[in-house]
Amino acid sequence: MSNIALQIERSSAGTVTTGSNVVFDTVVYSAGNISYNSVTGVITFNEAGRYVINWWVATQASTNGIVFTLSSSLGDFLEGNSPSKT
Repeated sequence: MSNIALQIERSSAGTVTTGSNVVFDTVVYSAGNISYNSVTGVITFNEAGRYVINWWVATQASTNGIVFTLSSSLGDFLEGNSPSKT
C-alpha cells in the first residue's frame, strides 16, 4: 500500500462563490504521489488506487446553509452539508 497524504488549509478571509473551487493558501503536509494546484484548487492523485478522504469546513456565517462537494474526474460528487449559521 502506498503512503500518500495531503493536508491543506484556507485561513485567508474571503468568499467562495457558488460553483467555484475552494483554493487553499497553505500546504501543511504533503507526502507521496499527490499534487495540489494552488491556482485552480485541484488535487490530483498521481497513481491509481482506492483512497480515503477526510475533510471538514468551518464557516463564519450563512443564512441559507452551505453545501461543499468533492468531485472526482469520474463524475462522482460527494456532498457535505452545513446548517444555517448566523
